[in-house]
Amino acid sequence: SLSCFHVSFMGVSEADNSFMHTDLYGTDGKGFNIIFPMITVDGSSPELDIQSDNADVVVAVKYQHDRAFVLRDWAYHKTSAVTYEEKGQIRIVVGMYCAEIDESNHDILRYLYSLELVPPFMDQFNLPIQDIHWDKTGKHHLPK
Repeated sequence: SLSCFHVSFMGVSEADNSFMHTDLYGTDGKGFNIIFPMITVDGSSPELDIQSDNADVVVAVKYQHDRAFVLRDWAYHKTSAVTYEEKGQIRIVVGMYCAEIDESNHDILRYLYSLELVPPFMDQFNLPIQDIHWDKTGKHHLPK
């Protein structure tokens, strides 16, 4: 089953040298990050740099309403150099990490998101996943 376990809101009014990174890796191809815009800036230059499997190839893309970017395992990306300050504007996107959590990847997902103070959503990384959403009679419920 698919679980979406981390949602973040990211606002940018200026970026000049962001860091190329990947959010999810080692999930056996079952994890991804969905990035979709909430507020865009008209007339903006491209806002997201996505690196190809060939590290020498980076594609700059522009956020558009009703369009999301789905970044898979090992998908390197960064915020493009932009400035909206003189326009007094900000661009806001939502990032959501999702995965099919199973025996092949629950350890790495738990590792990626283990913090000093473990957030409540971390409990879903304990197997079996099905048992926290469905009881033995087949009825579904929220995790306790």
